[in-house]
Amino acid sequence: MGKASFAVFKSLGLHAALGGLLVVSMDFHTPPMPTELSLNLPIEAMVIDESVIQQQLDQIRDKKEQIRKAEEKKVQDAQRKINEEKKRKEREKKRKEEAERKKKLDLEKKRKREQEKKQAEEKAKREKEQREKAEKEAAIKRQEQQERAEQERILQEQINAERAAQAQRRQKVVLSEVQKYTVLITQAIQRNIILDEAFRGKSCRINIRLASNGLVIKADVLQGDDAVCRAAKTAVFKSDTLPVSKEPDVYEKLKDINLTVRPEL
Repeated sequence: MGKASFAVFKSLGLHAALGGLLVVSMDFHTPPMPTELSLNLPIEAMVIDESVIQQQLDQIRDKKEQIRKAEEKKVQDAQRKINEEKKRKEREKKRKEEAERKKKLDLEKKRKREQEKKQAEEKAKREKEQREKAEKEAAIKRQEQQERAEQERILQEQINAERAAQAQRRQKVVLSEVQKYTVLITQAIQRNIILDEAFRGKSCRINIRLASNGLVIKADVLQGDDAVCRAAKTAVFKSDTLPVSKEPDVYEKLKDINLTVRPEL
């Protein structure tokens, strides 16, 4: 094979490689560039500078690298956007969850405040009702106490009036009994006195102390004619007992009695 044939084959190989790189680097929508070389060209036209071919190959590789990097950048940008969108959605989700949680907390606080307010109102209402009930019961109790006190006062007045009436009636009875027994005692003394004409018109005031059975404990002359007083005192002790009432209140007025003795001539 001669130098011309070798150059031709080498040129064809370089063109084939260049065509392959172009096909790989081209978009599928771009019509494929013809890779066939016309064999009708003169052999002399196929001689190409290798440095030019190499430069074209380098340019194709650079272009391909640029396309690859651009595609990687698009993928990275797309992935970044996806990640950013994902993060945005997560932030939005967290924000919504936080807002929903805050809303629930606010609703719970509001519900709790309303419940506490309702409980406080119900408590105040119960306390008011209890207070009104207690005041009403206290008023009724005071009224009952006043009425009872008034009834007791009226009853006590009636009792006191009755006791006073009874006391007056009894006092009258006692006075009457005292007067009766005073007369009886005087008559007993008159019966025992030894009369003397010198006693006419004369008298003696004497104090007599009696036991509850009428026994004479003591007799003292208070004033009067000496002869009459001696005779009266002797007449008092002459009787073992003098008439006396068995009623305590009557005896109380008879146990220490003053009376006047006037001999009956």
